[in-house]
Amino acid sequence: MLEKIGTEFERVVAGYLKANFSECKVIHNLEVYSAYLKKNTQIDIIFIHPKLVCVIELKNWTKYVSGSYDDVNWKGKSRSTNTLYHPNIYYQNLIHIRALRNAMRRRGVVPVPCANLICFPDGTDLLTECAECCTLSQLCHKLRTLIDNSQTTIDVDSTYSVIESLDTRS
Repeated sequence: MLEKIGTEFERVVAGYLKANFSECKVIHNLEVYSAYLKKNTQIDIIFIHPKLVCVIELKNWTKYVSGSYDDVNWKGKSRSTNTLYHPNIYYQNLIHIRALRNAMRRRGVVPVPCANLICFPDGTDLLTECAECCTLSQLCHKLRTLIDNSQTTIDVDSTYSVIESLDTRS
């Protein structure tokens, strides 16, 4: 059941991004091989904009999240009364970024720089100083700030095609 709820949140976020950034493309649930993990890993959202590629990890933890850059595990609570423990979400997403960039290299493509964001549903209490964490209503502002500060130029269509072709399930 939790996986279904999480997948629904992923669909909501993908639609939200497409509605707020008409010039972007969004890839949802891309699976790539991670040499670090020695197995495939799934990337929740890849946001491709003319000035930015951002890998976004989504956690549908609705009550709170607690963790910092140097914590081995983060904890949180969702709809259930059980406390959830998860390996450091910030580093998990860095592993996703590394896997994506290495998959591009294996295809002979120069990898694009990728930003790292972690998004939770609105109402989640963010008990973290991790600047990459935000709620859904803060996500557009975080992305616009990254876009405004970017010096990168991305060919959205070709980057989308290359990244989409990397899915190991294809």
